[in-house]
Amino acid sequence: MDKIIDAEPAKYSKTDTPEADALAVFNFIIDRKQIKSHLQQRDKVPNYDGNIEITKDDQTPIGKLEVQMKKLDESNENNPKYQCELSFLSYCEQSLMPIILVVVDTKNNVAYWLLINKDLLSTLKPKKEAKSVSIDIPKSNIIKEKDAGYISAWIKIIEEYKEKLFSYDSLKQENSILQSAYNDLAKKTEESLGEENDEFIEIHKFLDLLNQELDINYPIIKEVYYNSIWKLGFAYADYKTDSVTYSLYPIRYNKNDLQIKKVSREKFIELGKKGFGFTGHYQENPIKNRFEKYTKEWLLEKLKPLFENKAFPIKNEILAREFIFAFIKEFKDMLNITEKDTYLVSEIKDSLTDDLPIWIDEALNIRKIFVGREGFVNIDYILSKFDEADRAQISKKVKERLEKKEYLSKPIPLGSKKYSLGILFGLLKYLEERSVKEIARFYLPRDYSRLKDKKSYYIWEVWSPKDVKENIQRFFKEYAKVYNEFIKSFFPNMVEQFNYFKDFDRAIVILHVKEKYESWQDGAGADFYYLKNKNRKENLIEVYLEEEEHPFKKDKPEFYKDVIIGKEAYLLKSSSMGILHFIFEELPMMGYLYKEVLSKFESFLKKE
Repeated sequence: MDKIIDAEPAKYSKTDTPEADALAVFNFIIDRKQIKSHLQQRDKVPNYDGNIEITKDDQTPIGKLEVQMKKLDESNENNPKYQCELSFLSYCEQSLMPIILVVVDTKNNVAYWLLINKDLLSTLKPKKEAKSVSIDIPKSNIIKEKDAGYISAWIKIIEEYKEKLFSYDSLKQENSILQSAYNDLAKKTEESLGEENDEFIEIHKFLDLLNQELDINYPIIKEVYYNSIWKLGFAYADYKTDSVTYSLYPIRYNKNDLQIKKVSREKFIELGKKGFGFTGHYQENPIKNRFEKYTKEWLLEKLKPLFENKAFPIKNEILAREFIFAFIKEFKDMLNITEKDTYLVSEIKDSLTDDLPIWIDEALNIRKIFVGREGFVNIDYILSKFDEADRAQISKKVKERLEKKEYLSKPIPLGSKKYSLGILFGLLKYLEERSVKEIARFYLPRDYSRLKDKKSYYIWEVWSPKDVKENIQRFFKEYAKVYNEFIKSFFPNMVEQFNYFKDFDRAIVILHVKEKYESWQDGAGADFYYLKNKNRKENLIEVYLEEEEHPFKKDKPEFYKDVIIGKEAYLLKSSSMGILHFIFEELPMMGYLYKEVLSKFESFLKKE
């Protein structure tokens, strides 16, 4: 019989049978109770073969991993490896989902897996013009029947990726853009290796001092801005007696790179359009003329955003309680959680990873909202676009979806400029590591019943004078310890220099607070007196209402005169009087801490 179409049917791929064998073995050896495989043979989707979903014992989903499944060549049984196409690795670099490569040893009914992330990709060195690169897989990363050790590792990967999705903060987003520009910089420099020039001496002095300060006194700057670098290098387009145009670039531990690079002005402008920042001084060259002072100015410039954006990866239970309760108060509707005095750490994490993303998904379905160019959905902005009725309707839909287990098909990167989600997840992780299962409110809550008959009110009126005093006493009972732990964690070589009680022994706080306030000018206030005991160390902070008996009820202390309190003699070291702001803020201790430490660094680094 004559054929209508003069062609043969398409053949199956030569890899069809091996891939089918690999998939069959994989589905046989995995723990099918906790691992739900959604892998497909002959899948037409490029770069991955589907996903696997990990569940808890009660079958509640924990999260997903995308999978590239391959058969292990018999010649690689003893040293598992696979030749990966660069197109696949490029996909892995850009993916928001974690991706694992799984190679299956069909002869021995085992498999090996490897997470393909940016840390791994940065170690690969494909040859020029190559379309693939060989990747070794540790034999310890084994998947075999009746051995579920790999599951805990996969859960950890999923949790870490969830944290990354909630950590799209402005500093990290900016650094991601800069990293791409740094990579371009390496391709656009003029060769200067072996050159001798007097300006190199001046630049090296600046770099030596700067890198020494970053290594010894300011490692937090390297950690936040440059992510595990060895040193900073210096790229410049102009270097004269009265001007300089330059940029500092990261040199990583695994790269043998030049510390000084010349770049043409045209290339600098081109890189600038891609987000590469450079510094220009057009009336002086501070590196040539005052590099020591300029190093201090540079350090302070980098420290300020860390304090202003509350970007320190803090680990402290008091700050955790303060931050978490403030976050819940702000986003309780999105979290589908009610305000109360205690929370289980597990219920907070569940609300963050389950309720919040679905809430955002439903909100974006209702209203097409422009979410900005940051690369993430800003939950501060989203919340402001829905009134109370809308929020209730969205929360109802979220509850329905959770009951039906209708989770997100793709992750949504989320961020907050007001409350860093990266810091939030870091604090929750810290509490879990310390086996803290439940956290309690740190401050007395605001008493809105005091305002029920008022059309408008001043923020000071949400607490009675007695409650204000109680909250400030709670604050200062912990503050010195929190402060000193913060310095020890992030500036370990400055513990003695910045010790909280270094310049005084006793602080007396006198509060000017009322039941009612007539005007803004009539607002709450506080006097702070810092005293140095002439005979012994006390490390004491006392809080009084102005109407109570206190050491300065009759006479205020004066500088350069002995201040007698009971049998002790003191010198007044400093004092301040002003409006009482900090305790009424959403993050009293964190805000107060960051302002105080930044102020000390400003004085320290500006000192001649």
